[in-house]
Amino acid sequence: MKKLLIALIVIVLFAMMPAYAFGLSKGIKAGFCFANLNGDDVSDGGSSKSALCGGVFANFDFLLIEIQPEILYTQRRIDFNQDPFTGVQMEVPYHVKMNYLEIPILAKAKMPMPGVIKPNLFAGPYFALNLTAQGHFDTEDPEDLEFIKGTDFGVALGVGVDVSLVVMKVTLDGRYTFGLNSIHEEGNDIKNSAFAVMLGIAF
Repeated sequence: MKKLLIALIVIVLFAMMPAYAFGLSKGIKAGFCFANLNGDDVSDGGSSKSALCGGVFANFDFLLIEIQPEILYTQRRIDFNQDPFTGVQMEVPYHVKMNYLEIPILAKAKMPMPGVIKPNLFAGPYFALNLTAQGHFDTEDPEDLEFIKGTDFGVALGVGVDVSLVVMKVTLDGRYTFGLNSIHEEGNDIKNSAFAVMLGIAF
């Protein structure tokens, strides 16, 4: 409950960002995320399952460079044939489900092209708050993974395209995010990674 309250406060403060700021536009985006776990102590690469991601963003336009902070809700769904945290072989799949409030701050380099279609490259750090982390077998109820840290941080890299219309801008981007620290409380080398595709609208 405390984490959800913090997430709500962050979103409200983001929405109250003054609309009169120079070159500022705001928008919403949604799409799909394919996550995995990496690191020296991950015993099984796992099988990524499609999950939802989406949220809100602001865009500060400085001619060829844009700064774009985002607040995203990201689901991470992964199935394993071995316990990814202990290496124990299992006869039935083990399902890991994690939900994060992710805050990337992206720098976008726009490619100068005539017309309304503007490709871009972007990169930047992200900070993430772990809202829930659970694991379970098919025949069991989900249990909280208490050893998963409450926070994560890393880097996001991607490509996108913006299409400027009369009253709005449509955005499409694909990105790869990778964690820079272990998410395991006991120090095992286990890091988040994910690929996501999102479609957005900005005003």
